[in-house]
Amino acid sequence: MNLGLVPLCNGTVIPWTMPPIISGFLATGSIAGSMLQVINIILDILIYLPFIVALNKRQLIEEDKAE
Repeated sequence: MNLGLVPLCNGTVIPWTMPPIISGFLATGSIAGSMLQVINIILDILIYLPFIVALNKRQLIEEDKAE
């Protein structure tokens, strides 16, 4: 917001149950708010992915030991 890529929130109260991409648009009144949420979701997936892969590998090893 400080860089001017996304407009400031317009003060609209958005319920927490609103889906992410829609809430970004409603809060800023611009598609840039939705795009920022999409980018954040992609970053979240990339951050969590190595941990999920490691957990999956550990579970596969434990299943092989159990058999």
